[in-house]
Formats: sequence, C-alpha cells, structure tokens
Amino acid sequence: MSEQFFKRESDGLLEDCTVEIVALRVERDGMRALLEECRGRWMAGVPNESGSLQRRIDAALARAEKFLRDDTRTNRGENEECYADAYRILFFAHKKDVKQLNAIVEKLAASQKKNGFWAHEYTNPFATGAVLHSLAVAKKSGTEVPDEMLKRAREGLLKNRAEGGRQPYAGGKASSERNSMARSALCDLALFEGGLVKAEDVAAALEGYWRNLDRLEAVRVCDFHADQELGGFFFWHGVFHSAEAACALEGEPRKENLAKFRAQVLSIPEFDGSFIDSHELGKSYGTAMALLVLRRSR
Repeated sequence: MSEQFFKRESDGLLEDCTVEIVALRVERDGMRALLEECRGRWMAGVPNESGSLQRRIDAALARAEKFLRDDTRTNRGENEECYADAYRILFFAHKKDVKQLNAIVEKLAASQKKNGFWAHEYTNPFATGAVLHSLAVAKKSGTEVPDEMLKRAREGLLKNRAEGGRQPYAGGKASSERNSMARSALCDLALFEGGLVKAEDVAAALEGYWRNLDRLEAVRVCDFHADQELGGFFFWHGVFHSAEAACALEGEPRKENLAKFRAQVLSIPEFDGSFIDSHELGKSYGTAMALLVLRRSR
C-alpha cells in the first residue's frame, strides 16, 4: 500500500490522477493536500526500524509542501478552487502554519458566492459543508476566520436542511435520505461546529449514512451518477467527511461509528492494497482518503 504514496511526477503532481475537468490543477491540488495530510498523520503511528521508508516519505513531503505553497498551481476563477483551498487547510493546520492558513482563508472568502455557498460546478451544500469544516479546523488552529463568512454559509445550510439532516444536491427541496446520505452528516457537522444543531442531529445523520451505505457501495467504481443522485466519484468524499462527522461525537456514539468506518474501509481494498472509487480520480486519491479514515478510526 505504501507504494501508492510515491506515484508522482517530478513536479509533484499525482501520476495516476487524470481528472478530466476544466479545473484540473485545482482538483489535483486538493487531492495532494489530502494525500500529504494522510502521510503526516498515518506515519506518526507507524514504526519503521530501518528508517528507509521515513526518508522516502520526508523527501516526498518536502516536494509536496513546495507544491502546495505555490498558489499558481491553483486554477483561480473556477468553482472547484474551493476544494483546493479547503483540503490545503487540513494539511497546513497539521503543520500549524497560521500564516499560510490566513492566506488560504482570504482566498475562500473571495470565492464564496452571494448566497453564502461555495461551488463544485454549481453552488451546493456538500462543497459548502466541506469548506465550513475546514474553516472550523483553521479557526481552532488560530486562524482569523471572518464571522460573517461563516454565518452566511451556515444559514444557507440551515435553510436547506430537512429532517435527518437531509440536504438538496444543489438547490431546492431536500433530497431523500438515500440520495442525501453522503452529505447529510457532513452538513450537520458544519452546523454543529457553528452551534446550530446538536450532536444528536449529527448522530442521526450518520444513521442515515449507514442505512443507505449498500446503495453507495454498489456504485463505488462507477464514474458517474449510477443510482439517482449517488455516484462513485463522490464515494470517498462521502466516506471521509462522514467519518469527520463521527469524530465530532463523544462517548459510545463516537466509538461505535468509528468502528463501523474502520470495518467499512477494511472490507474494500483492491488486490494490491490500494483503494479506489471513480477510476478518473485514481488510486492515490482513494488510498489517501481511506488511510485518513483509518487513522481517524484508530
């Protein structure tokens, strides 16, 4: 599995990542941030007697960090830039680099839409929830996050919210529990971090995730929507952010949910030990997401 960490080109781009969208560099930047945050957190708990693996990781991290600090790698002006910034926050929060975090927050303030949301192709709750959670992480790390920026986004999510934390795919009426299962806990986490819902609401949204996981798992390796709003290309997005929501719980609910996430991830590796959802996103992204979830579920 560790070999998946080193599939990269000389400039640090993920070698097996071929996302065919306009904001190609933005998506790769976001994936890189996930991968590097994964490396740092995972290897903190992995013994290595020879030190050779750690040296390889240190060298890869140095190249990756240089890449992440280069904002010209981000395709500014495209909606998807919000993911590049949100996931870089996770990396630089782990590094405790407040100066870099402040710069990224300024970029997210600029890319926030008039309705308070952020966008992936179009404004939507799942991109907004992901950004809000990263902003909460940044704020805990000592970053200056404008209250009005958070307020506008959270109010938008709360307005869209239906029973069980259900959210629409884009705008309009909230989707069914099945169709919303991979974004309900994510969005309730963002609202919980803003004091607008209770921990019990986050737990209830996670129950909806588990009730419908078999439907999402059935389309995991499909590259587009294959069951109404469910699509494989958002599989790891849903798993990772739902696991983040579980981490916000306490006591038995936290323990039980994280144990379920660990069992879920360990049930779906590829034959080479890697992980994948959409083939367009590739093994590096899927494996990074899987290892982040496993690290959090220890």
